[in-house]
Amino acid sequence: LGQTMNAFLPARAGDFYKVTTLTPKPAKPDFGILTLTGIMAADKLVDTAAFLVLIFSLGSFRQSLASLNFDRAPSWKLGVGAFLGLLLLWQFVLKRRFGHLTRWFLQFIKGLKSLLSPSQLFLALSFGIFVWLSEAFALQQLSFYQSSPLTLAQAFFVLTMLNIAIAVPVSVANIGPFEASMAFALTQLNIPLEAALAIATVHHGLQVLAYVVCGGLGYFLRRPTKAPI
Repeated sequence: LGQTMNAFLPARAGDFYKVTTLTPKPAKPDFGILTLTGIMAADKLVDTAAFLVLIFSLGSFRQSLASLNFDRAPSWKLGVGAFLGLLLLWQFVLKRRFGHLTRWFLQFIKGLKSLLSPSQLFLALSFGIFVWLSEAFALQQLSFYQSSPLTLAQAFFVLTMLNIAIAVPVSVANIGPFEASMAFALTQLNIPLEAALAIATVHHGLQVLAYVVCGGLGYFLRRPTKAPI
């Protein structure tokens, strides 16, 4: 259900739903909302790590860097500004609440401890790699039927551009940025714009459809059963 909400609502509202729904009520002293938030953060870290493993092992990052063409000139200004902002935030807001912040931080860190278990980390990373490979294979199939076959490395280049574009949600269900970024990446691989737009639109539609089906299944399984009379 949370992932389905993420597919439609901006600002990753589905993640907030997952945290609030899965937190025990009332919250246990050793497992509250901050601990579960840490677990969700660990999930995002593993998901990102799985993606990075694939794009670096396949060499997709080279094409991505060449296409991004970042302007590095203002980067130091952003760093200095962020540092000064943190100093002001510490002086006028965080300093007086240091004790509470430390306690909350430790509760959050407890949720990240699952990453310290080699078996859990390996299993989670394996699932993450499988999920990304599934999306890449789906993209390959769509491009094949447009007579513009992609290699696996090229598919991950397209997914890299896509995830950069939708990292900050600006529309419902990412409609617009999703198609534009994917079409841009595909045209960089010499795929005609018409075919690129078709691939991007169908890929987005199939992704949303899969979320709706899985979300409906989750809703059905979550419904409380009636107590026998």
